Amino acid sequence: MDESAIHPESYAIAESILARAALTVDSSIPDRIAALESLTAKTSLETLAAELECGVPTLKDILEQLVRPGRDPRSDTPAPILRSDVLKAEDLLTGMQLKGTVRNVVDFGAFVDIGIKGDGLLHKSQIPHGTVLKVGDIIDVEIQKIETERGRIGLGWVK
Repeated sequence: MDESAIHPESYAIAESILARAALTVDSSIPDRIAALESLTAKTSLETLAAELECGVPTLKDILEQLVRPGRDPRSDTPAPILRSDVLKAEDLLTGMQLKGTVRNVVDFGAFVDIGIKGDGLLHKSQIPHGTVLKVGDIIDVEIQKIETERGRIGLGWVK
């Protein structure tokens, strides 16, 4: 199972799913797809999750990894929108407005790819109330603070 993103604590669940679908870790991807589709057609995800003593989101993640092992979910997100005049942190100016792609959402805000080596941080205080960001969102941001020596870029929301 080490060729997938299935977390070791979920190996037993993954092995149980394979057994229920009459598969092995060596089964081909096409065989896995057919058998797992058959399994989930016969048994709802909620029932299967309860029987395997895991949550439905965990079950969905495991099923996805069993048919697409090693897939990086970030590869499904759109590429950043790049400007030809902004290639490195030294090209940034306070007040500059850019389009960026949300790369990670955390408790304290969101990291946004603005087309240079490091992502900028859009602090939660800058995100309008009620706005829910998700990975892959393309948003307009403004450079508020540049800390070159620390490799940090503070972003603001463009209204």
